[in-house]
Amino acid sequence: AVFRLLIVMLQSSSSFTKQFQDDGGFAPLVLSIPKYSTSPSIMLSMLSQLLHAPILHLPSFGALDTAQLCSIFDTESDAKELILHDSSKGGLKKSKESLSGVFGLLAECLGRNIQVGASENDLGLRARKTNEAVLRLLTHRHCFSSPFQDFCSSPDFLEPLAQALCLVHSGKILGMESTNEHIKEPAADDNASNYSFERSKSIGANSQSSDEADDDCAFVGWPSSNFDSSTHHSEADESEKLIPRRGHLSTINMEVSPTVRFVGGGGDSTGVGLVNLLTHVISHAVKSGPQAATLIDALFKSFPLHASPSEIEAFHLVLIDQCRSIVNETVQRGSLIAFANCVGISSVLLHRLLTGFFASEPILATFNIILSILESASKSETYAFRILTKEDSDNLIRSDVAHFARMISLVALRRSKPNGPWDHGDEILQQKVIEGISKHLKELLYSTKNTNFQQRKKITSMPELSTNQRAIWESSSLDRCLSSRDNTKYPDIYSIDEPDRAFIVSLMSELHSILISSNKPLRQAAVTLVVSMLKLRQGVMSDLLIKQVPVSGGGIRKIDLFHGGGFGALLHHDINREEEDTSLETLRLQTFFDWLNVNDADVDDVFTLMNTEALERMPNIYSIQIPCPEDAIEEEQKDMFLHLSSKKLSDKVMMGSLNRNKLSQESYEKTYENQLKWRRQGLDDLSSGAMQWKALLRQLKGSCSLWEGNSRPKQETIDMFKNNTAKVAKALPYSSAGVVSRWKLDVSEGYERQRRKLLPNYEFDSLYHVDDRSLEPETTEKETLSESNTDIDRSNHFA
Repeated sequence: AVFRLLIVMLQSSSSFTKQFQDDGGFAPLVLSIPKYSTSPSIMLSMLSQLLHAPILHLPSFGALDTAQLCSIFDTESDAKELILHDSSKGGLKKSKESLSGVFGLLAECLGRNIQVGASENDLGLRARKTNEAVLRLLTHRHCFSSPFQDFCSSPDFLEPLAQALCLVHSGKILGMESTNEHIKEPAADDNASNYSFERSKSIGANSQSSDEADDDCAFVGWPSSNFDSSTHHSEADESEKLIPRRGHLSTINMEVSPTVRFVGGGGDSTGVGLVNLLTHVISHAVKSGPQAATLIDALFKSFPLHASPSEIEAFHLVLIDQCRSIVNETVQRGSLIAFANCVGISSVLLHRLLTGFFASEPILATFNIILSILESASKSETYAFRILTKEDSDNLIRSDVAHFARMISLVALRRSKPNGPWDHGDEILQQKVIEGISKHLKELLYSTKNTNFQQRKKITSMPELSTNQRAIWESSSLDRCLSSRDNTKYPDIYSIDEPDRAFIVSLMSELHSILISSNKPLRQAAVTLVVSMLKLRQGVMSDLLIKQVPVSGGGIRKIDLFHGGGFGALLHHDINREEEDTSLETLRLQTFFDWLNVNDADVDDVFTLMNTEALERMPNIYSIQIPCPEDAIEEEQKDMFLHLSSKKLSDKVMMGSLNRNKLSQESYEKTYENQLKWRRQGLDDLSSGAMQWKALLRQLKGSCSLWEGNSRPKQETIDMFKNNTAKVAKALPYSSAGVVSRWKLDVSEGYERQRRKLLPNYEFDSLYHVDDRSLEPETTEKETLSESNTDIDRSNHFA
């Protein structure tokens, strides 16, 4: 009832909404409301605020049903007055913290239901049904509600959604790890023994001490300063080569999609519902408006601060999988702006690839996505090619596609190679990337003509295009959508002169280490790629392979790797030769490899010059050190923590806490003052009433009355008065005539609590400070005694 009243006040009062948001919004409720995540009333109240439905118009449900929710919210949601109120100054969508919004609180409830739903009991069943109904309602409303579609593009929606998805991935990853540990338990012992052998061999003299610890841990010595990676790889133990890098393609079942692996199939309704909602959001952003790249980039950055690398990698894989399905659908029947958004998505993937977040599987998925876009934009029989030919006469989009495909190919090939002394790379990924480049090399080498290069550079720096063309041009690259281009790491197409030559040079510098490796299938794939480059760009290749190399003494020596049985001999190699002629081609390849081994010094000199030219042409690719995924995730989480603890945000959080404490303290002090005032006034009223009542009694009965008994003193009292001094007489409750003047009720009670007995009141003067002796007439002692004797005589006479 209290939470429902809060929603009613938020929907009816703008001033209350602004003050509520300034004091932290829904963030303080995250610790209490999710405890009741299965309550239909709580969930309905949050949905009414999220979907702009007046809460007073919504009925109460004993349980959430999808059909009922969709029917009710189709009728009541998107109220104009609530939309205007929410969009006005102080609305809840203006918050800069995702958890302060109502969807952040709703996502926390969904996350708790995910955890509770793992239990096979009544509470778990109710939690699963609640999540299923809520997610289906949100997906349904996203198809028809424009305000909700706009809200789904904001960080207030994306970050809580990503956190809920990571909870789903966490459960799946834990289950997969426990299964793998159970299956691979014997193999782990073998690896441990191999490591023990390597350890004893590397330590040498300390072998005796190392044998004592072999059973506890596996030790790998750090490489020395004179470490040679090529020598190490050639002399390494075979058992060490069997240890793959993290995310190696040989350890992944590529036949199952990441969504099925990390979210589940149709039986897991909560995870599938979250992914369906995510797909609707991405699809709407790609097909309906420009600059969808910003939304995809925000999604990649929306993982939780406390998430593990495995959870973040799973989240990225699921996100890439959804992007792949949307791209495949868009290039077949999408509009030009939708195709430009697909190109923008590839730029986001390139940016994340350069920051080091992707392991082998997401790298391969990114590579396949950009090749599918490139193929659709280049082949004349595709729908995308016809759209581009008709509406993009300047070939802006196709140039961007080829540029991003070249960059992704180079970075993917570079990331697949060994990175460090204990990383052996991913040869499966290398072969797949090389084969993909060979297959699409002609499309990859597409670029604008040099005569039009400067003109396009002018248009890029200061666009003079129409509104629609400019939106398409901006949507095709992430750095054009952002306000600052320093946030992206990849080079723009217009910053590279002669893109085809730059790509050939960079590709040859990457292939050098593969050509001299010991992996025969990989070397053959590299030779096939070199043959394709020789046939498509023979002039560029001859210029690269024939060099004037400076020698000691100031001379220059010409090195020709193209003629004389060198790379030029590969032109006779037929890539598509039939299987019965493979013996001849194998002999030619072996002859070429023998020539490489003989002329290794000249080959190294020429390829050193190629590396230098590649660095000059693409400094954004070759001048940076790409970290491993674990280091990249750690750096990103550090930046997120610094952002949360920044001065501006921390001051806001601190001020919100101080304001809440101040409000609580003021309320307590006000209540305390009111209680003191009430108590003081009450005591004053009681004491004043008592005094007035006593004064009224004295006026009515006088000094002596029927209640006080006979006013004549007894004989013993008179005798005592005569024998005492005047000082003692003043202390007694008698007047100067010896009459008792102050009385009080006795505490003893009779029938119906009647108190009829009176006693002399000795404390009257000390309590009330009333001295009325000055009002009595002054009499002498003799007159007093005479009057007392007269009274005694009269009493004896009557007796």
